[in-house]
Amino acid sequence: MCFKSAFESRSSKAAYLHGSFGSGKSHFMAVLHLLLQHNLDARAITELAHMVVKHDAWLTGKKLFMVPYHMIGAKSMESAILGGYVHYVRKLHPNAGTPGVYLAEGLFHDAQNLR
Repeated sequence: MCFKSAFESRSSKAAYLHGSFGSGKSHFMAVLHLLLQHNLDARAITELAHMVVKHDAWLTGKKLFMVPYHMIGAKSMESAILGGYVHYVRKLHPNAGTPGVYLAEGLFHDAQNLR
């Protein structure tokens, strides 16, 4: 599980969820989001009990910063992921500085212009 290895290695990890239209990707992510927030109703789902028990030891006491957004209407993968992250952080913490995800953007524009 990428969350566990990210905690253990203290590094960022990414995962890609792929499936056909209507296969349950959004539902899966909604339930996973609730489980990672330690939601009691989600943790009480009988079919998930074995996974809750399996991962409870390393999840106990952990707080995750989960950023809910989707790709519908996105101009690019980068704008949806990074822009969604910045938008969510600004919504929760309006007085905080802009997250550093765009710091290298000017470098890429310069490289394109020099090419």
